[in-house]
Amino acid sequence: MGFIITYRLGENLYINLTNRCTNRCDFCVRNYSDGISEGMDLWLDREPISKEIQEDLQKYNLDEFQEIVFCGYGEPLLRLEEIIEVCTFIRSRTTIPIRINTNGQANLYYEKDITPSLKGIIDICSISLNAQNAHEYEERCHSDFKEDAFNGIIDFAIKCKVYVPQVLFTVVDVL
Repeated sequence: MGFIITYRLGENLYINLTNRCTNRCDFCVRNYSDGISEGMDLWLDREPISKEIQEDLQKYNLDEFQEIVFCGYGEPLLRLEEIIEVCTFIRSRTTIPIRINTNGQANLYYEKDITPSLKGIIDICSISLNAQNAHEYEERCHSDFKEDAFNGIIDFAIKCKVYVPQVLFTVVDVL
């Protein structure tokens, strides 16, 4: 088990918040590896609290990165309160873009629209779509929300556009 909260990848700094996810995707790297490179085990013994994340971020000169990205071995938006606190901390130190990589199911998970809470703290919301319809999405991603996940993701993206300057869909390149 590891406890890597932040890690560098290219010119970005990544934040690893959780191993929990509402999907069990066939293609997920978690099925095949403990990390993204040798010696970088992203499985967490426990979820870091906001204070620990902030302390870890203080190791870096944040302005030397292109972006700060919430992306690890789980769905970051399952830790919404921590994201808000950490983004507020980051914003007090730098203006570089903050991106969140998400499966777009947060509104389904919380059973309410959480997108207003992203206003002013998230610059880019990258949503992993990975299918062209609900049936294909469920076949590949095995969501806790079954075939409702796909329409929930589309709805999340539409609502995100009101509060987040850049919203985009991605598809994992192994499909």
